[in-house]
Amino acid sequence: MSDKKTEVKKQSEEKKQMDLDLLGKMKKMPGGLVIIPLVLAVLIATFFPQAYQIGGYVTALFYDGNSCMMGFFLIVCGSAINIKQVGMPLYKGVALTGIKFLLGVIVGMTVSALCGPAGFLGIAPFVWIATITNSNGSLYISLSSQFGNATDTGAISILSLNDGPFFTLVALGATGLASIPFDSLIAVLVPLLIGFIWGNLDAGFRRACATRRS
Repeated sequence: MSDKKTEVKKQSEEKKQMDLDLLGKMKKMPGGLVIIPLVLAVLIATFFPQAYQIGGYVTALFYDGNSCMMGFFLIVCGSAINIKQVGMPLYKGVALTGIKFLLGVIVGMTVSALCGPAGFLGIAPFVWIATITNSNGSLYISLSSQFGNATDTGAISILSLNDGPFFTLVALGATGLASIPFDSLIAVLVPLLIGFIWGNLDAGFRRACATRRS
């Protein structure tokens, strides 16, 4: 009997030694689930640029699939919106999105008025606008899941609009540099709406998406 216990103990110790727990280590770093894969992808694209061009599933997933992955991400974000708790997430999302949008317009117009098309420090006005009005929804989800609460995470339902080109182009239009693409707004809202409806009709789907976000 003691031999069996010893053997089981050895097997459990061997499993612990084999388990690198990479996911757990990545979670310990703020935004690590986004930053670490991003850095690895940049290094591969810099030093081995042809690695993504071998065709098949590799190219489809890592090179051509950005829009598709973003669509799935927006569905997951939409599922986080609980219709019973829509007040505070909606307020936070609108506040954050509005501030970023107004700040982008103000900075863009100021740089354009003072420095012209050449921009400030060699950075053109439209680049300032794109940088300020846009955001990384994946990183926001990662950080809000670790350090925020459910309402912070739910704010991504509105803040996700910054992930696409809509508000950036609206800001450019406000400064007279581009037109307003209403189809971009629809393209962002459709997957969010799908996730929102599905998540409120199916609690299991919402829980599954919450697991994916964490």
